[in-house]
Amino acid sequence: MLRPKTFLLASFVLLLVIAPVCAAEDDDSGTSGGTSTTGTSSFLLISLLVLIVIVVAVLALSALWIVLGIWVAFDAKNRGMSSPVLWALLVIFLGLIPLIIYMLLRPPGDVVPCGHCGKKRRQTLPSCPHCNAPTQFAYGALPPYPLYPTYR
Repeated sequence: MLRPKTFLLASFVLLLVIAPVCAAEDDDSGTSGGTSTTGTSSFLLISLLVLIVIVVAVLALSALWIVLGIWVAFDAKNRGMSSPVLWALLVIFLGLIPLIIYMLLRPPGDVVPCGHCGKKRRQTLPSCPHCNAPTQFAYGALPPYPLYPTYR
């Protein structure tokens, strides 16, 4: 996925390539000796359309990264990780690599609602990360499935 700065730079380079081609096509339209206003107007129209597409794409990509950062923060908090805000900031500002690292390093397991506060928590945690209420596993009860895979 392209970063917004890279996308913006590539779009301006594309604009610089398209502009002379459009101007050359308009100059060959049959006007000889006089100034052509259609070449200038078509160039401005194409420039404006490309600029609008660039702005919309950059805003959409930025919104996507902000939403991904917010999701990472909530997921890290629900899984009981120590620094969910740091993970969110890394994903928002550095992009795809921290997101992949987070997905590989996050604790496995199902996320279920807490019996005390109702917020989501990892099923195997001894206490809820939101309200610190102990769960049934803190008292020595066995979980409904093995915590670690058993190889036979």
